[in-house]
Amino acid sequence: MTSFLFAVLISLSAVHLCEGEKHVDEPITAKKVVLQGDWAEINPYSKDVEAAVEYAVETFNSHSKRKRLFKLVSVIHPKAQTTNVMNYKFDTLLAKTKCLKSENQDAESCTFKKKHVKCHFVVTFDPRTNKHSLMKHKCSKHKEHS
Repeated sequence: MTSFLFAVLISLSAVHLCEGEKHVDEPITAKKVVLQGDWAEINPYSKDVEAAVEYAVETFNSHSKRKRLFKLVSVIHPKAQTTNVMNYKFDTLLAKTKCLKSENQDAESCTFKKKHVKCHFVVTFDPRTNKHSLMKHKCSKHKEHS
């Protein structure tokens, strides 16, 4: 009798294991998918964005014909694109400082003046060489809201 109950128990266990749990078919929908090579919004506080922004502002200051240094106020709508390099594009608000470029000061230690410029930058980062490149930038006066 014990062997009969044991055989029934094993048979029931085998049937249960074979059937498994019943799955409910539910459609799976993607909420937001970024295609490879497409531009995607990214966190403005990520280390990668901060490095690209820092490079852009430093390059802007070193190549600008302006006499004073500019300092970062904010980063607006940064986006990234992955190709054979990392591409970043973002808008920034830069403030004119009281420091002259000829004084070779760090812009971060300089105090702001009231004038601001809004700049659009496109920066690439090549992970093979570990170098950034400023591909383009365009700046215009920023009108203050009173």
